Amino acid sequence: MRIVFLTAVIFGAMACATAGMAAEADPDRQTPVLLVGPDIMPYIYTDDQGQPAGIVADHAVTIMQESGLEYRIQAMPWSRAYGLAMGRVNTLIMMLSRTAEREKTFHWLHQLSRERFEVYGYRPRMGDVRTVDDLTKSGHAVACSKNSIQCDVLMAAGIPEERIVKMENQKNQPFLRLARIGRFTYFIAVPDMFTKQVEALGLDKGDFASLGTVGDSVPLYIAAHIATDPTILDRIRHAIDRLNRRGMSLKIDQ
Repeated sequence: MRIVFLTAVIFGAMACATAGMAAEADPDRQTPVLLVGPDIMPYIYTDDQGQPAGIVADHAVTIMQESGLEYRIQAMPWSRAYGLAMGRVNTLIMMLSRTAEREKTFHWLHQLSRERFEVYGYRPRMGDVRTVDDLTKSGHAVACSKNSIQCDVLMAAGIPEERIVKMENQKNQPFLRLARIGRFTYFIAVPDMFTKQVEALGLDKGDFASLGTVGDSVPLYIAAHIATDPTILDRIRHAIDRLNRRGMSLKIDQ
């Protein structure tokens, strides 16, 4: 009887462990809170051990641990992150620009920073282009992150939509590298992010030149799907309040 009981316990434990590993390997498994964000170093990315890392990911971990909620963080292409945040209840998205069009689509939980955009060029191929106005008249294409406010900013600055290259700005193929290898010469970026990414990638900042600022500054937020459980929202908001009262910085521009 003892042998039968012990065997049952061992196999039961093995089955639970196997189920746990299967759930861990499933990127679409359900957890109370899923946090997603663009896969861009040094903000949110997956490290060599397969764990989320980066400045924003660290802030998200701090907030969620303070909340006591079960959660999962995933770095992914921006389009997929935005699609999940729009379509999956109890999903939070990190580094989302707050605009009038999006105001009623999300719960705006925490402002990470307020950012302005600049257009950059890969200096060896820029020729006589020195300003955004030069670029607008030149006929050259400009890259922006697909499904992001960056593309709208470029159009508002006078760049025709047919000259705007909308693509994913990913960790393994960031715009800086794509500009260097000739996929395009010009791209839009947040200055602070541009500087941090140059350093993270070990590139020479002198290879790039700013053509100037485009558009107005916009706030970047951690935001939640509009139908997120109110209890989850309250626990996250209270966690942020407690952290702020303790003097902890949860900004990415400080």
